[in-house]
Amino acid sequence: MEKLKYRKFSKKYFIQNLLFSFPLVLLFAVIWNRAEKLDIIFWISVILFISGIILGFVLDRMRLKNFHCPKCNKLILKPTIVNAEPNDPINYYCKNCDIEWETGLRVPDSPG
Repeated sequence: MEKLKYRKFSKKYFIQNLLFSFPLVLLFAVIWNRAEKLDIIFWISVILFISGIILGFVLDRMRLKNFHCPKCNKLILKPTIVNAEPNDPINYYCKNCDIEWETGLRVPDSPG
C-alpha cells in the first residue's frame, strides 16, 4: 500500500468552513446588538443562527463521508480509521488504487 499526501481536500475543507462561518458571525453580531430589544429581528436571527449551527454539523458529516480518490475518482465513504480517537489523522484508503490518501485533517479534541 502506498501513502500519498492530498492537501487539496483539507484546503477546500478549511475554505468551506470559513465561508460557512461568516454568516454565523454576522447573525451573532445581530443577536448581540438586539438582545435588549427582543424584537422580531432578534428572534429571527436566533432561529437562523441555531439552524445554521445544526446545518453546519450535518454538512460537516456529509463532507467527511464524501471523499473521492484523486486518482480514480471512486467515492470513499469512510475514513481509514473508522472509530478514530482525538488527534488521529483523517485519511482515506482507495482499494482500487491501493493508496491511502493523507488529507492533513485530524480528529478534533472533545470539548471538556
